[in-house]
This record gives sequence, C-alpha cells and structure tokens, in this order.
Amino acid sequence: MGKYKKLVKLYNRIPLMKCKRGCNECCNSVIFSEVEASKLSKIHRIALKVAGNSSLRCSDITSNGHCVFASKKGCCIHDVRPFLCRLKGTVKSETLKCEVGGEYQPGDFLSGKTARRLMQEYTSKFFDPVDVAEWRFWLKNQ
Repeated sequence: MGKYKKLVKLYNRIPLMKCKRGCNECCNSVIFSEVEASKLSKIHRIALKVAGNSSLRCSDITSNGHCVFASKKGCCIHDVRPFLCRLKGTVKSETLKCEVGGEYQPGDFLSGKTARRLMQEYTSKFFDPVDVAEWRFWLKNQ
C-alpha cells in the first residue's frame, strides 16, 4: 500500500466536522508531511518545496498569521488538507476545539488520549525522527 493510501486510512479515523461556510478561524500554523505536500502539489498544481527532512511548515507560507490557503470562502485545499487541519475541532481539548461552532454528529469528538495516539502514529509513519521531536513537544502541551 502506498504512503498516501496509508495516510488516508489514518484520516478516516478522524471524525468529520463541517465548518461554517467561509470560516477560517483556526487556519494558522500547520505542518505538512512530505506525502501531504506532494499530494497538494499534484492536485492543486502548487509548487511546494519541503524544507528540512520531511515536513513543510505552513507558518513558512502564511500571510498575517493565517494559512495562505485560507480565504473568505474557507479553505482552498480542503479536499487535501493536512492531518492537523483534520484534527482541529474534533478533539475534546482547549487547543483543538472549534471556537465558532462547526457542525458535529453526537459522540463525534475524539478524546485527548485518542488524538495523541493518532498524532504519534502520524508522526512515526510520515516524519523523520528529527521532526518527531518537535511533534512530541506539541503533544505534551495538548
């Protein structure tokens, strides 16, 4: 199985949340894996150069603190948004909760523990060990 198919299987374990039309409130600094950046480049014909070992920081390509893919209509790359964007709003956590009221199905929230396990799986499969240290810091603060 290819790396992107493995990533999609991981994505499918995250509950779906429907953002309010045009919302980009949580669209800020995000890290893309090399697999995600490659898929984004192919589908949207955007030239993204992965910096470092295996990740691209969306913070390196932001405008006014927001992701450059955030627009007045919402996320321009919603179909191929990275893992962390998919987690936002689906976890019972102050850091990842939706502040503006996205639409959920009852019982669709992940526990912090489950989200950490998914994050650990994501980082171990799709990032070099150098990048994983940064993710571990993020995980500790959730």
